[in-house]
Amino acid sequence: MARFQLDISDDRLKEIEELMALTNTATKKEFVNCAITLLKWAIRQRQLGKSVASYDDQTDKIKELAMPILDAVRSEEDQQRSDTG
Repeated sequence: MARFQLDISDDRLKEIEELMALTNTATKKEFVNCAITLLKWAIRQRQLGKSVASYDDQTDKIKELAMPILDAVRSEEDQQRSDTG
């Protein structure tokens, strides 16, 4: 098994611990694994040319997630165009 270590600010650690408490996440390992799963899903949606967003069914409003890491993901269609162009 590999070991993964990083340096983060005290504020960021506190934020992680608060999120862990909100979600009843027992360990930081579990938290990171869940975060990776969510990010993998979001990346795949972008690769498929889809937006990642939340929908408020009470107001019928959609709010797209804005994250530079997702902005960097090209759709498979865009990749094919650049590969053949």
